[in-house]
Amino acid sequence: MTVREEIVEAALRRIGDADLSGLFRSVTPDALAADAPWSASSVRYHFGTAPDDDAAGRLAFNRRDLGLAVLEAALQDAIGASADAADVYRAAAESLPSRGSMDEVLDAVKANLAAFVPGASPEDVSPRERMYFLALAVCDEDRDVSRRLREARSRQIERYAPMYRAYLDALDRELHPERTVADLANAIYALLDGHIARLRFDPSVPSEWVGEAVLTLFASFTVRRGAMPRTASDELLGG
Repeated sequence: MTVREEIVEAALRRIGDADLSGLFRSVTPDALAADAPWSASSVRYHFGTAPDDDAAGRLAFNRRDLGLAVLEAALQDAIGASADAADVYRAAAESLPSRGSMDEVLDAVKANLAAFVPGASPEDVSPRERMYFLALAVCDEDRDVSRRLREARSRQIERYAPMYRAYLDALDRELHPERTVADLANAIYALLDGHIARLRFDPSVPSEWVGEAVLTLFASFTVRRGAMPRTASDELLGG
């Protein structure tokens, strides 16, 4: 292995050992004070820890505390965005019987994805998304971060549950006996999470297929109401 390759491996190990405080190393009280009408000491007051040997001494800046607060704010924004998107999808579901077409549903998926294309929307979600990916980078070793991510995703799924039930009613379908609303939501989130991550580094990647893929997942998790399908295990075993 060359010296260059050894340096790269050492850097990878450093990244693997990074925590939330390390990722926030570039965020300093002075930098934050330069962006708003407060002082660096005010930042330390709200996000600071007094030295153990001098409780009355100058507060030390607690980057982890700030990082967790920023993550919480980003996740709250994401939960609110999910609620708004769910309302749009539910409205599209209610129009299905009269329209007899899934076009409005596909348009709703496209509109939701558009917000995540850098520069394509006046509402810039980049800060929230960057914080989300920073959290993913450390959540395997940080129980507080992973707990916040789990709780936020659970609340997002809760927002979508009534919308999925609206589609079941509108399309006269019911969940497959082996599936739940949470299973359906998790599958669709897995699809959208992956595509949104791709949009971060490849904004021009086609997205037209995503809506149809969501509908395909919905169809695979549901059956015509009143039908008695074979279970997934029956299908796999040829029963």
